[in-house]
Amino acid sequence: MAALQPEGVLMLLVGQDAVEFNRAFARAGLHDSIVRFSPLMEENMLMASGADATIGLFVAAAYFRSMIGANSLDLVSRYTSLHGAHAPALNNAAESCYEGIQTLATLVERAGSLEINRLDAVVDGAGYDGPRGPIEFRGSQGSQRVHLAVADGVDFDVITTL
Repeated sequence: MAALQPEGVLMLLVGQDAVEFNRAFARAGLHDSIVRFSPLMEENMLMASGADATIGLFVAAAYFRSMIGANSLDLVSRYTSLHGAHAPALNNAAESCYEGIQTLATLVERAGSLEINRLDAVVDGAGYDGPRGPIEFRGSQGSQRVHLAVADGVDFDVITTL
């Protein structure tokens, strides 16, 4: 990679593979001149990689635990109260599971039923404010914000909303 001198690398690795790649990338000094972008990196992989191995790493996701907002802070607070300060970091995948239940609850409230046909009939126009911000449904498609963040130590700094 050093010989090719690309401007950036699209990183599609997850778990320990992503951790090892980040560490090797930094050991080779590539983080000084090549940025990395991943739509799959999350807080636990970031911490496992180490702060020195994630310089120049950009990530896109709908949720980061470092996001500031009433719903986001409430989720982090309740998660920490339930699991303790040393629990795995709340991440995009965990928050997505939470949002799935929140979406179902919103649809059940609108439909007044758990019947699939009635739930399906009320999707268009449904919406709520969740930890990642407002979610709105147009037809059967959910619309939500996606954020771009840069690794900053062992957390992400959201730099813009796409």
